[in-house]
Amino acid sequence: MANPYQRPCVDTNVFTYLLTGQPPDRAETCRLVFEGAEQGLYPIVASTLVAAEVLYWTGEDKQSVTDEGLAKIEAFTRRSFITWISVDLVVAEKTRALSRQFPVLKRPHDTVHLVTAILAGCDVLLTNNTKHLPEGVYDGVTVRRPYFPFDQPLPFAEKATAQGR
Repeated sequence: MANPYQRPCVDTNVFTYLLTGQPPDRAETCRLVFEGAEQGLYPIVASTLVAAEVLYWTGEDKQSVTDEGLAKIEAFTRRSFITWISVDLVVAEKTRALSRQFPVLKRPHDTVHLVTAILAGCDVLLTNNTKHLPEGVYDGVTVRRPYFPFDQPLPFAEKATAQGR
């Protein structure tokens, strides 16, 4: 079993792999990450940039995304177990500073997700984009590909029983 995390931050591609189901093996891992959060094992943190980028990463022509598809994205981004951190001037300035400190962080819009994790007190940033966010530790946040650090999420019936329902 991998090291458990307490407060993961997730990059846009973790959302999109889950929402699109592609590629299947990584989408399944992303599903486990979100299911664990939904079941109260930990909260998920994300930058508000994700809410904009998730449409871009669906792989569809942005003008051809159906109302149903857009509604699915919007409903998912409003889940109660996700804490959103706004991209503001503090995030922008920290992104610029971190990019200078770590030359491997070449793309500011990717580094925003790492800065979000740092400022939100996350212990890990889960991303499938290790080309632009290389695995490692940056200002106390570990960057890793998505993984589920528990044997399995609690089945729904066990969760309800554990919560006294």
